[in-house]
Amino acid sequence: MEALRYNGPVEFMRPIAEAWRTEAKAEPFGFEIETDRFLETLHDLANHPDNVLILLGHEGRCVGFMGGVLFDSPVNRSKCVQDKYWFVLPRHRGASVLKLKRALEDWAREKGATHLLMSASMFASDKHDRVCKLYERSMTKFETTYIQLIDAIGTESENHRSAKY
Repeated sequence: MEALRYNGPVEFMRPIAEAWRTEAKAEPFGFEIETDRFLETLHDLANHPDNVLILLGHEGRCVGFMGGVLFDSPVNRSKCVQDKYWFVLPRHRGASVLKLKRALEDWAREKGATHLLMSASMFASDKHDRVCKLYERSMTKFETTYIQLIDAIGTESENHRSAKY
């Protein structure tokens, strides 16, 4: 298997996008996944100079992908890269995930980034805990994110006590 950077049209990725949509656990978080919109996002990753789309190929077929976004650090003048939307077909998982991560690390170095942020989303699949363990082998836990549907938000007084600074 080989991990290669890609830019260009992404319609050929529809089958793997559908596979990701099938595995994703979006409903508990109030999302409905639209494959066409997801393909637009992959297109943006593939075709913007501060983004990258890395494809994992096996026998001439795309069996996985990982996106990355370059951004300015909010605390100093360094550059950072954040992973975006990675997926590998189940029968090709294992070391192939590390190939994608290494390819993203290489791109980050070329862009002058000093830090790589990788996320493990419960949205993406039920493999969250396994992904966290994989990351913890070589990375430091950095951040925790929570989500809430806007319609589920009560009044400010119901959700937050008065802040005292």
